[in-house]
Amino acid sequence: MNERAERLIQDAREAFDRRDYVAALADLREVVENHPHYADVRQLMGLCLSFLGQP
Repeated sequence: MNERAERLIQDAREAFDRRDYVAALADLREVVENHPHYADVRQLMGLCLSFLGQP
């Protein structure tokens, strides 16, 4: 994983902690584009979607 992806994940976690699930999803989706098999990112995306009431 590269430095950019790590920074995006950190930003997403901070957004998640602030309950800014839309911002967290935006960062996580960018990571998934280049690292589709990163399970922690997929899990956090699922939590964001759940809190937003999306399937």
